[in-house]
Amino acid sequence: METEARRRWPRGLVALSVLLAGCTGTGSIGSAPPAPTPEPTPAPVCGNGVVEDGELCDDGVNDHLDGGCLPGCEEQDLIGEVFDGHLLEIDIEVDPADWDAMRVQRKTRHSIFGATDCRTEPVVNPYTWFEVTVTIDGEVIEGAGVRKKGHFGSQSTTVPSMKLKFDEFGDGGRFHTMKRLALNNSKSDRSYLRDCAAYRHFEQAGAPAVRCTHARVSVNGEFLGMYGVTEEIKRPFLRRRFEDATGNLYEGTACDWRPEFVGGFEQETNEEIDASRADLAAVYDVVQDAPDEDLEEALAELIDLDAFFTFWAVEGLLWHRDGYSGNANNYFLYADPADDGRFRFIPWGPDGTLRVNNNDAMPDSVLAYGVITNRLYATPVGRDRYYGALEEVVDALWDPDAFDAEAARVAALFEPHLDEAGRAELSAAMDEVSGIYRSRPEVIEQAIAAGYPDWTLGLRFDPCRTPLAAISGTFDTTWDSLGTGWADSGSAALEIDGEPVEATLASSRAGPLADGRARVQLRFDATGDLRYVFTFNLAEPPWFESYSVPGDHDLGTPPVWTNVVLYDTSGDSGVELDRFDAAEGTWTFEEIERVAGAAVVGSFDGTLWDRP
Repeated sequence: METEARRRWPRGLVALSVLLAGCTGTGSIGSAPPAPTPEPTPAPVCGNGVVEDGELCDDGVNDHLDGGCLPGCEEQDLIGEVFDGHLLEIDIEVDPADWDAMRVQRKTRHSIFGATDCRTEPVVNPYTWFEVTVTIDGEVIEGAGVRKKGHFGSQSTTVPSMKLKFDEFGDGGRFHTMKRLALNNSKSDRSYLRDCAAYRHFEQAGAPAVRCTHARVSVNGEFLGMYGVTEEIKRPFLRRRFEDATGNLYEGTACDWRPEFVGGFEQETNEEIDASRADLAAVYDVVQDAPDEDLEEALAELIDLDAFFTFWAVEGLLWHRDGYSGNANNYFLYADPADDGRFRFIPWGPDGTLRVNNNDAMPDSVLAYGVITNRLYATPVGRDRYYGALEEVVDALWDPDAFDAEAARVAALFEPHLDEAGRAELSAAMDEVSGIYRSRPEVIEQAIAAGYPDWTLGLRFDPCRTPLAAISGTFDTTWDSLGTGWADSGSAALEIDGEPVEATLASSRAGPLADGRARVQLRFDATGDLRYVFTFNLAEPPWFESYSVPGDHDLGTPPVWTNVVLYDTSGDSGVELDRFDAAEGTWTFEEIERVAGAAVVGSFDGTLWDRP
């Protein structure tokens, strides 16, 4: 067992003793170095036979790791102290110029999907690392790195989601044996409950899921906001969850085993050892070619299907509309060498769980947009197996009283750091998600009361989109004019590919939406019996941004959600011909005041995009 004196050894002495003594299967370290030898000392071998640079051997204290090399290069795995439920206090000290550069980096829907073959390769990451000093619960870590994280749905220039890497610019920086933490701004979940609750349910069901907690985050001493905090899915995560952590890890973002999607998987490990992606290709061949009667048997050789049906059932119980079964999105795959390389699915990004179904055509009991879930659900055996797994996870996991108790615990942690409005918002959001959670089993029962429903919605849509033309325009109207008739509202002008659009009516109006956002609408009745209606929904709290101020802003989706509808007006009433996006440019307010009758004057320029 480890002694108190040894626990206090400097890291360099521990590393040196390991290199001199070698490492046995139990991680024991000899009491004296071997005699000098002309032969080079062999590298230590620990646990699964792989030692990362600078990693130390466990001395056997962590029996669940079988004396192997620990994530974080420590003798004890202290991750439990990070995720024990207390509110982390995180302060990031960063050069203000670096902070301003980092926070405006962004992905947009069109930068990711703006090509007809957009999912044939992984997305280029625009985020870069910046050097910071991080203080967590009073512990100072120099030489750490911070970068923005997330796709377009969670982005913010004022309260960004971030990744912390404690050794990015220094040597061996760690926080309680951890190299990394992910900080999530909970932009789409103001209850701060969905992420941690979802990961906890997946873990309780036996899925490898990240640990989750919460933090109060400051930048340069200024309070930034409350955040969710998770592990990252990297090698240390694999070592904690799997017997053998040497397999291939892939991230699935809008990826699936379909011709137009399969190239988008991002390989996270073994890129230099094996970049063939043969394991993905094997699943693709089965999904594309196996007949229904052979599908399960063929998939079972490549995927742990027992675990997969449970994973799918938890997604269904929690209504994970942005996961694999709900959107072919937000998941990882691990090809486990200890299980003949069969894939295990790992959940990710569940902040969209536990929401009301707003699609009447979608059964409340199942999600099957992913091609594997779609094909399995189409077979009687697969459908029965899914509902058997769903019944099991409902019986084993559903506990509304425990959910409410956790909500009360989180609220008590947060409330001292929130003002009155923030506490009211948190309470309302928690009540909403708690009610949805409590109702899920009843909603599922109602959905299957007449038998297991069919899935008629097909596969996830292809998100790729095509740029059509450069556009620009101006508007001059007044606030709170959305209810005003078009002929009596403000003026507007439009150019497409640099050519002015001649219009018999060119008008604009602006005003508030019920959820707090602002809206600007433009209408152009053009010659040739065509009408363009532009709708710009502008970000406002609780989306963190504020666009209702003079100046230049990004024209993107998000934070500016756009809808352009083209009508044929040759008949008595307009007939919709097509819909487009207007994005990837600049939105400018010259004047804007949210007072009825106040001037709203501005312009925009960007690109017109074909919608998928």
